[in-house]
Amino acid sequence: MGRQSGLTGDEAYAILHNKNDGGSGGTSNYNQLSNKPFLNGVEISGSKTSGDYGIYFSVTDDGTLKIGGD
Repeated sequence: MGRQSGLTGDEAYAILHNKNDGGSGGTSNYNQLSNKPFLNGVEISGSKTSGDYGIYFSVTDDGTLKIGGD
């Protein structure tokens, strides 16, 4: 006798056929998202630089990456 999964027939069908019954639509265009993430209080969107997000770094003469100011 096989194992029982505890899923209803409809739930198993939805999983097997990659369907869900929650949410509404979606988008494949990042700019159309209504809840974009933030980094250091700045929305992650557009053509921002690390400085726009308050992330600063420099490379020393010997090639070492220095994170922070100066």
